[in-house]
Amino acid sequence: MNWCLSLFLSLAMCTIARPALATYLRLVPVFRMNVDEANKKVTIAWTVTNEGDEAAEAVALDFPAFSEAYTMSSELPPRSSATKTLVFPFAKLGIDKRGTYSLIYRINYKDANMFPFSATHLASIPLPPEVSRVLLLHLEGGTRPVSIVQQRKKTMTLKVQNASQKELNLEKLEVLAPVEILARLDDVVTPVRLAAGAERTLKLSLISSQALIGSAYAVGLLVSGTTEGKHFSEAVTFVANIVESSYNTRMMIMALVIIVLALLWWNPFTMRVRKRK
Repeated sequence: MNWCLSLFLSLAMCTIARPALATYLRLVPVFRMNVDEANKKVTIAWTVTNEGDEAAEAVALDFPAFSEAYTMSSELPPRSSATKTLVFPFAKLGIDKRGTYSLIYRINYKDANMFPFSATHLASIPLPPEVSRVLLLHLEGGTRPVSIVQQRKKTMTLKVQNASQKELNLEKLEVLAPVEILARLDDVVTPVRLAAGAERTLKLSLISSQALIGSAYAVGLLVSGTTEGKHFSEAVTFVANIVESSYNTRMMIMALVIIVLALLWWNPFTMRVRKRK
């Protein structure tokens, strides 16, 4: 009977095995910014620190809006940092009036197994005087973490409400998402005019394409526009957890049960055959 138990445990371990992951990887970015109005440019100096206990490979700054990426470090050991300074002309950032602007960027990297990861961040660019908060961004179910089943579509409902007493012109609605998650807004055409107190319901579709089960990512929506000649930029974010299909889990358990029952039946049958001989 012992050999049955040993075989069962071996099969179970093979069935639930997952790709080897880095022990702990956490890349934390901070930046210093200089807004040069005279020369119409923004200089941003990034420092990315590996707060994990394993080296990160191929660390890079990625700017999806420009389809540009810049290498920061080929290998970033634990508790070490890498820096990168970039200059952006006002025109590239779309800065043409006073207010607040946002730059979406990602930190891309790989773990010890060379599996790619990314994390999305925002850099707020102020050009005073800024606009007071004018939007209320509501996520259906609140901002608690949501679960996305691997390779399945998840649709979120977002409500954008004008909290001001003035009409708003929503010029851009941009999804904040890592490379591993395919995200898009359904049936949205910009610009969108929003009267005082009015709201608009949006559908955000998410599909985990490359993410590992058990990973967690920051996802959200960035809304930019103008009111009374000034620019505003506001965002709502939430955590998306990548989970395995409950159907797959049930099937795995059923398969293990069948294997155990087969082994339990086969062992007495074999003993009876031997006794007859």
